[in-house]
Amino acid sequence: MFNLGKRLSTPFGILGEDVKLSFRTKKSGIARLFESRNIPDSDDSYWSQYYLLFDSASDVSNLIVPNDIRRALSEAPENLSTLLIVLIKRLQFLMKDHTFPTEAPVIPHSRLSIQAPPRGTLTKRPLIAYGVEELFWKRTPKEPSPEQAEVDQSKQFVIDDEEDEDIPKSPKSPTPQAAPQQTDSEPSWGERLMGLVLDLLFCCGFTIPKKVQVDNHKINYMIWVKGIGSASDMGTSRDLESNKAEVLRLLLVLLSKQIYIPPTVTMSMVTPALSVTTQRTPRRRVLTLLCSLLNISLHPPNLSQLPLSSMPYNHLVTRTMDADAVPDLAISALCVLLDYQSGDARDRVAGGGEATEDSEWTPTSKSNAFRYSVAKLHRASDFEFIFNGILSVLEQNMLASHGLLPGSRKGVSYLVELYVFLWKMLDLNKKFRAFVMDSDKCVDLVAYLLCTCLEIKDKPQNQGLCRALSYIIQSMSSDFALGSKLHLPVKIAVPAKWVTPGTTGDFMITSIYSIVATTSGQLTSLYPALIITLSNVSPHLTQLTITASARLVSLLTAFSSPLFLLADESHPRLVYFVLEVFNNVITHHLQDNPNLIYALLRARNVIEGLGVFTLRGAVREVRRREEAAKGSNKGKGKLVPGTENPDLSKEKRDLIERERGNFMPTPEELESGLAGDDDPIAPIAMSEKARGKLREDVSLSRTESIDLSAEEELAAAISLGKNGFIPTQEWVSSWQRGWVLPSSRGKMLNKHVLYAGYH
Repeated sequence: MFNLGKRLSTPFGILGEDVKLSFRTKKSGIARLFESRNIPDSDDSYWSQYYLLFDSASDVSNLIVPNDIRRALSEAPENLSTLLIVLIKRLQFLMKDHTFPTEAPVIPHSRLSIQAPPRGTLTKRPLIAYGVEELFWKRTPKEPSPEQAEVDQSKQFVIDDEEDEDIPKSPKSPTPQAAPQQTDSEPSWGERLMGLVLDLLFCCGFTIPKKVQVDNHKINYMIWVKGIGSASDMGTSRDLESNKAEVLRLLLVLLSKQIYIPPTVTMSMVTPALSVTTQRTPRRRVLTLLCSLLNISLHPPNLSQLPLSSMPYNHLVTRTMDADAVPDLAISALCVLLDYQSGDARDRVAGGGEATEDSEWTPTSKSNAFRYSVAKLHRASDFEFIFNGILSVLEQNMLASHGLLPGSRKGVSYLVELYVFLWKMLDLNKKFRAFVMDSDKCVDLVAYLLCTCLEIKDKPQNQGLCRALSYIIQSMSSDFALGSKLHLPVKIAVPAKWVTPGTTGDFMITSIYSIVATTSGQLTSLYPALIITLSNVSPHLTQLTITASARLVSLLTAFSSPLFLLADESHPRLVYFVLEVFNNVITHHLQDNPNLIYALLRARNVIEGLGVFTLRGAVREVRRREEAAKGSNKGKGKLVPGTENPDLSKEKRDLIERERGNFMPTPEELESGLAGDDDPIAPIAMSEKARGKLREDVSLSRTESIDLSAEEELAAAISLGKNGFIPTQEWVSSWQRGWVLPSSRGKMLNKHVLYAGYH
């Protein structure tokens, strides 16, 4: 019978057996990498397959699967080390070849170098456990040249003058010590690879145009596109950008070891590739690489000259090219370089003094040259380029998601990296921060940050980004310059579902309320940052709309609920900062906020209740509401005796009971529950003096109708606290004394109400 299964890789086997298929199936191919031990690097017939067999980057991914690298790392790690060294030697040879980059293929070598390190890192044991990383970054002593060896040998045979022997040596004169010999060492294979990668990013005819080549020097460190450090474009093409993307992938893989390091040891464990790049790279190369990555990330070149590039939905009918990934890879590599602070790469104390809690930390050229260079930017034109570039990318992403035709434009794939870069710029460069805050466009940036939070707040996988954005907003709100611009309108194209009438201050209040009230308690850790933001800008809030005023009062109502207030030790701080918002508005802009004052007067019972808040009264109020809820549900869903509810099995009922025991209400649910009460919120556990100050129409019967013993009160308090926290009356008194209630400014409030009524 005919056996055609193995001969169909080429048409009926006419041209012989496919060598690529043989590499995958035969013992002399990829299988030998993990089945044989200690393959010598002199075995050219085997190792040459890895740089002669592959025609493209896709061939590498198809013929070498991740499991092959894992098996080699586990069963024959020395072969994987040899493979990496062979590839580095091959790249060194190609860089010196006069035909490169016209004829010599480099992309398959780059992709193969990408395959080996990360695939091995995905195993359960680190690379260092197999000895691969130690060999990769270990320096070897440099063999002395013949001239140096002759000099060293001559020092061993020294004939002293006879007269010197007769001269007595003074006992006080010290015996001459031999100077320690400084033995030179060869760069490690990892250092050589890092140098090759950086050179490939600036190789004429491969990643930058051939026209910029000077004489026979193929490597020319020039900034890729115009922007910081360059006023003109050198030009590019899709082939050049595709090669650039492949080299950037290799660079990013080499720099990304910290992804696999536990966060607890990130700051102490040194990453050799990052240390070499940030501390041993010449200054000119650092500046050229930094400006190139930054410029192409914020203003990527337009690679398509066809009219189709401006048509809607063009990204759905055109194939995504590697060239389109350059901005994404560039800003990712830039963020990794700017974030590195492990070991001796940490920032130093400004001025060189001792480290204290109030010390200011700054990078140096020796700790991290990239952080140092970013911190030293000072030209207004550079700041304008960076700030406008960030805003343009955010605008592009907003139009792609919420434009007139949603999805008609390709979205920004590196939005997270862009916000990380923004955070690094605001943190490292104080002059850039001042430039942003002094610009009228800073309110546009805040609006983009809030819109992004609103868009991702319900996605659990984006909670980390939402937390980072809230910290950026809080940091910006501490600047006086931002508060002075909150009266400006929102100029960006906010999606219709988030549009709010009024100023930027109104938009900030309603957006923060939406983030807090509609996330089902998933973003509780963000509440302090968001509420502190409102507190920071509150002295500048003027002409608040009815909607924004109602949202502020709703936050106070929700946070002051006993069920929420006693659930966690940090919750009283939220009430404190919300009260601070009202106090600052009353102090600075009482006459300019009639809507907020009116909303406060309507919620005066909430404020008065906070003034006489006690633990016993809070427990009674919670118990009263539970009894009221049971009463309202009485008679609903009654079952016939002897039968079971078909919709609720025993397992479901047990699950519901457990969920109720661990349930902590969200501000939205608390507010809706409060709004559903027939009576306004009454003060809790008031003294006789406090009762005399209340209005006559406020009923106290509902808080006095439930009597609790001391044991029942303690048990109820324990059930209210979550995560082991038990509220006590002493704890309540400790934070209640720090509250400044708006009711203490009653004279100003009454005066304003009379003034408004007269006019």
